[in-house]
Amino acid sequence: MTLAQIADGMAKSVMIQKVKAKRHCKPCGGKGWALAEGKPALCDVCGGDGQGRYTLAERIDITGMKITPAGYIKTWELFERWAFSELSEWENKIRKKLEGLVRPLDSGI
Repeated sequence: MTLAQIADGMAKSVMIQKVKAKRHCKPCGGKGWALAEGKPALCDVCGGDGQGRYTLAERIDITGMKITPAGYIKTWELFERWAFSELSEWENKIRKKLEGLVRPLDSGI
């Protein structure tokens, strides 16, 4: 694979993981929280979003790379984390712009 193909595959994997929920989180049933010592607490598995996570094998498969999980973790997982960070910043910028666009409409409601 070329570096361009790897970058494309990793971008695809990160976008799919961010946008397309795999399933509901099994431990919390998709609620994002569970009772801990009788009190509601964020689910430790999903971090409160209620979505199941893609496995490492699934993430590698989406990228199209033919690499072992250990090789992916050693070489590419750091780049995947960076891409998630960039995507989150982009998402926040879009949200702020949308709030600015919607705010004038809100005053007329």
